[in-house]
Amino acid sequence: MTNSDNALHRGVTCPRRADLVDRAAAMHHSFLGGRDMFSRTRFLGAALAAGLLMAGSGVRSWAAPITDVSYFNSIAHTHITFEQDGTGATLPVMSNITMPANEYASQGVTILPQVRVVRDSDACFRLVQDIAGGSTPYGLSASQTSSFEFDPPVQAFGFVFVAIFFQNATFTAFDENNNVIETAVFTGPFIDGTGCGFLEYGFVGIESTTPIHRVSVAAPSGAIDNLRFAPAETDADDDGIADDDDNCPNDANPGQEDADGDGLGDACDACPLDAANDSDGDGVCGNVDNCPTLPNAGQDDADSDGIGDLCDVCSNDASNDGDGDGVCENLDNCPGFANPGQEDSDGDLLGDACDLCPFDANNDADGDGVCGDEDNCPTVANSGQENADGDGLGDACDACPNAPANDLDGDGLCGDVDNCPSTANADQADLDGDGIGDACDGDIDGDGLSNANETIFGTNPLIADTDGDGLSDGVEVDTAQGSGCPNPLLADSDGDGLQDGYELLTLQTSPCSADTDGDGVADNVDPLPLQPGVTQDYLRSLTCQLAIDILQLDHNLFTGNNALAKKARRATLALHAALASALIGHGNYNAAQNQLENLLDRVDGVNAPQDWMVPSAQKTALAEYVDLLISLIDFF
Repeated sequence: MTNSDNALHRGVTCPRRADLVDRAAAMHHSFLGGRDMFSRTRFLGAALAAGLLMAGSGVRSWAAPITDVSYFNSIAHTHITFEQDGTGATLPVMSNITMPANEYASQGVTILPQVRVVRDSDACFRLVQDIAGGSTPYGLSASQTSSFEFDPPVQAFGFVFVAIFFQNATFTAFDENNNVIETAVFTGPFIDGTGCGFLEYGFVGIESTTPIHRVSVAAPSGAIDNLRFAPAETDADDDGIADDDDNCPNDANPGQEDADGDGLGDACDACPLDAANDSDGDGVCGNVDNCPTLPNAGQDDADSDGIGDLCDVCSNDASNDGDGDGVCENLDNCPGFANPGQEDSDGDLLGDACDLCPFDANNDADGDGVCGDEDNCPTVANSGQENADGDGLGDACDACPNAPANDLDGDGLCGDVDNCPSTANADQADLDGDGIGDACDGDIDGDGLSNANETIFGTNPLIADTDGDGLSDGVEVDTAQGSGCPNPLLADSDGDGLQDGYELLTLQTSPCSADTDGDGVADNVDPLPLQPGVTQDYLRSLTCQLAIDILQLDHNLFTGNNALAKKARRATLALHAALASALIGHGNYNAAQNQLENLLDRVDGVNAPQDWMVPSAQKTALAEYVDLLISLIDFF
């Protein structure tokens, strides 16, 4: 609910239900342009009755507001009460519930920007909502709803709306091109609810012959409940008959005439007097066809007996079966040779009795003197019948004369030159250049790791070095020996800032240990990564930087009676580090170590001598670092 919604309920007292019902009766007027809320009938019938939608009239759309929920009593529609979520589960009892915009998408509506359901705790507001036909205790917050989107589009929608404090609401329907179809405006008068504030309620919606795709909501307050919507009907030919009921959905025929009773209207029936609709498919309707069950588009009737030649015995045989085999000559496959069985082994319409190639329907089409059923190139002349690869195809017509299997995989390449002869790969792609095409290569990228194992390890079978660290995936897996390190998916397996390939191939350090020599100094900064310890210059620079870092610490991290004392102790510790750096530079390691141990004594947390720093993360880190420097001096 919005702030204005809540204002309705602050400091008010609910009247008796009977009083509220009396006032509700006074609110039974139209809030949509003076129309009676309970007089709307189904939109198509109303449009036709009003003469607003007629076939051929040029008026192709009609829309109007709906003010009465009874409109939906006689038509199939979807009803959402907002008592359940999109799965049908009853909503929990709580003040406000927010759900995704697509919560009710499976029912055909998306509510933008999100579904905001409110449960008003004020019995007065719920009572008005109940009188208005709304369900309790839930309703959709109108002020937090921008639009409804219907998929599929609808012919009508409507819902119960409750408004307060003289705040009107506007609901606008749009077509698929975002053109305005109709607008319904919710207005007063608002009735004093005697403790309930000023209220108005009613049923609001829009019906339209143009499918409604979206409805915008402009409401500063109020609640929406009991959303109903009906799927859009279509009438492609604008004859007033819905496509599902129209016997000619694409041809206007409001009378639905069907002379032959075949279910096709006369307006779209090619044979309006032939229920079988030219059953032989010769283009002549059965009621005028001289051979209605045999296709004979020309309607030839040589003997003029009213029966077409196709169904007339010997209608075109002047000799009346001259060879006496019982078959009319015009139908005889060997007209001069008696063959009552009409044997025709190759189906070429020449009877075997008179066919030189009785098993070759093309009768030696290439004219090389060999019948097609025996010719290894039946359409290419090759009287010698040469066949180099012995595959049964003559060389003259063999696309792959040197490949007995020819192009087994059908990729357009002969098997003798195909890098995947049994797997189709017209592009002959060979990523690793090993002569085996990618389509049949068990290791496409040639990294030594099979495609199947790449899937197991999660590496890319098309990139030899998935993590780009300079080591192929196969090398990394083989090196790891099941330990998981080096990891072919991590360029820097040990996280020391050095890629695995650089460590293994260039530095010879371990890609699985950030400190290969175990001296406490990471490989990426260790001047001697393969030898415990560091160089003199490097150790001197570390201790010098330590002195600088100590001086940059907040003086409040140090103990002392005042700021001056704290800063003095900070400076003293920094001096120990600086002296150690200088002593290292002169090769006096024992003295340098003594300076660092004096520094450590003041930060190590041991009782004696007393520490000069208060407990802190900085103190702990400093102690650990100084201890590391002391251990590095031991290597000299």
